[in-house]
Amino acid sequence: MIIDMHVHVWDEGYQPNGYKFGMAKNAAFKKLPFRDPKEILPKVMSGASDPSGKLLIDEIDALGIDAVVAMIVDMGLAFNEEQETPIEEVIENHAELIQKYQGKFFAFFGMDPRRKGHLKLFEDAIKNKGFSGLKLYPPCGFTPDDSICFDYYEKCIQLDVPVLFHTANTFPPLDPGLSHPAYLSKVSSLYPDLKVIYGHVGRPFWWKDILQISESNTNAYLELSGWNHVANKDPKKFAIILREMIDTVGPHRILMGSDFSAGPKTIGERNRLPAWLNYLRTLPDMSSQYNVNFTSEEIDLIMGDNAQNILKI
Repeated sequence: MIIDMHVHVWDEGYQPNGYKFGMAKNAAFKKLPFRDPKEILPKVMSGASDPSGKLLIDEIDALGIDAVVAMIVDMGLAFNEEQETPIEEVIENHAELIQKYQGKFFAFFGMDPRRKGHLKLFEDAIKNKGFSGLKLYPPCGFTPDDSICFDYYEKCIQLDVPVLFHTANTFPPLDPGLSHPAYLSKVSSLYPDLKVIYGHVGRPFWWKDILQISESNTNAYLELSGWNHVANKDPKKFAIILREMIDTVGPHRILMGSDFSAGPKTIGERNRLPAWLNYLRTLPDMSSQYNVNFTSEEIDLIMGDNAQNILKI
């Protein structure tokens, strides 16, 4: 079974304008010659919008992916503005997709812990709407070890669902430092029964910090989305990194993810997901070229078997 543990379903109104401007600014000044972010802004997210989920499901069917897990991100409070589509409506849209594509489409609930009523909505989403876990995005203005999050953790343990934390870089003015995995050390200490998923495994520089923290926590999982970019640029480098991850926490605690967002400009020949799947599938055959060994059993666990256990499917 192949399960992508980290995708997104977007529409142009799902993110605050401040975040989209940050994406535009990042793109404008990433390389010379610099461009005007205002010229890029209208294009942000338009090419990756697929609120009906149809493009996403068509794409994974064509690629032989059995299921995906969509992550909801709530950024409104971080920018002191609400996105055009309220977060409650975004959550309802994902609930509809869970029902529409049963067995193929799963989702993690996402709402800033500082919002009133977040816990009641979360419990209802898990119990009555088919959601499978919680997604938290600390760069929006809180740390994982802030007590504002603790009711979420207690509810996750009670409902026996995992929580995935963003642990990678992000776009300004969001604060990437709030995603540092050191904040999760206290969380796992206070809540040893909490199933913690390190989203993006600290890409690009914090992955060893995560190994240090997660090695002895049997309820910690490493989710690989974003590392496909590293594998594409330097296949051997990532093979060595992945081998160290496996040797540290075991192949049974690593999850394949892509961060893929389907849309008119991200599907078909522009989709980078096929290359990521092929890279992982062929790792056992590339041992001599990468100077590290992988077994088919390890890759099967990473590409879907582990996610199947977490999702209870």
